[in-house]
Amino acid sequence: MIRKTADKRKIARMYFGRKWLVIVSFIDVLLSFIWLPKRLFRCNLDSLEYKKILILESHLIGDVIAGLPAYKAIRKRFPNSELIFWGNKWGKEILYDQKIFDKFYINRIPWSVYNYSFINIKSLFSQVKQLRNLNIDLALDFRGDIRNIFLIYLIKAKKRISYDFTGGSYWLTDIISPPKSYHIIDRNLKVAKSLGAEIKHTIPRLVIPKEKIKAAQEYFDMKGLKKIAFLHPGASQPKRLWMPERFAQIVDYLHNKDYSPVLLAGPNDKAIIESIRNKCKGSTDVLSIPLSNIAAYLACGEFFVGLDSGIGHIAASVGIDVIILFGPQPPSIACPRGRGKIVKIMKADFDCRPCHKQVCNFNNACMKAIAVEDVMEAIDNIKRNVVFQ
Repeated sequence: MIRKTADKRKIARMYFGRKWLVIVSFIDVLLSFIWLPKRLFRCNLDSLEYKKILILESHLIGDVIAGLPAYKAIRKRFPNSELIFWGNKWGKEILYDQKIFDKFYINRIPWSVYNYSFINIKSLFSQVKQLRNLNIDLALDFRGDIRNIFLIYLIKAKKRISYDFTGGSYWLTDIISPPKSYHIIDRNLKVAKSLGAEIKHTIPRLVIPKEKIKAAQEYFDMKGLKKIAFLHPGASQPKRLWMPERFAQIVDYLHNKDYSPVLLAGPNDKAIIESIRNKCKGSTDVLSIPLSNIAAYLACGEFFVGLDSGIGHIAASVGIDVIILFGPQPPSIACPRGRGKIVKIMKADFDCRPCHKQVCNFNNACMKAIAVEDVMEAIDNIKRNVVFQ
């Protein structure tokens, strides 16, 4: 029991910031007394027939991709159940074509979009009422986040399963023991396995409709682009960014190697994209398309170079080679997995990893430590079929 608690705390520190864990542990102690009677008389619902299963994914694009193997395993385990996705809009944009979920309930989850406004909170709890009326039999949270656990408790799902990394065990009917691996794919799959799902695949793989592949290829043919190398300089947090002038040098290097470099522009990447283009010696194509179509375009490329962000996970999931620059977060937590080569570039000797701060205290030193030559070498090696560890 003591060892299990220590393992839980160690893993929790990988996923959540120390300050947040201190605050939430205090709150958890207070709440545990309030819900103590329900905890003592928790019902065993193992024999329940799951007509409606809800999966809550409150986090970012990469987390949705990392959930794919678990989603598919659960879908196969319960083919006749109604499977419901609850999360942010990018969840539906990515998963709609996969034909895994029967319904999508979309909201701006406050702790993923950092929006705790009254309007946003009100919208979330209005949706809680809608979901409560569905009479959910089973609700799953893969993150072990007390906020997520509280939400699946509020919808009054008959059975509620999650880890309890940050507390909230009194709101659950079943608690998953800590996983041995830090990686979020393995963490998610352990939840699926607890339901009796057979785990055959641990690599996310997006299924892309043929008409989308055709449209993407026609676009690149019209532009005259061959040997396409995608670069995505954006990230959800500024501390994960790499310098625009270094990306510009990579663009020029790719031109010299007879590749067609294409910069991927997300909704918030306009400034950094313009900065890169201004520093390039020649012209560079920029691709800005809806998230629902990006997998098809990525599938037409030779390889992808980017930061620790969701688009890198999508690139890996369509099978192309991927080079990822890691800074604040170690690859052991969320390195993309795919059928192509996966190259991780990270400089050692940064004891502050994993960093859960919004702003780096050391001026993004871990990202600045990655040199242009490191990326150039990775590009050369990945095309020479060098084996990577």
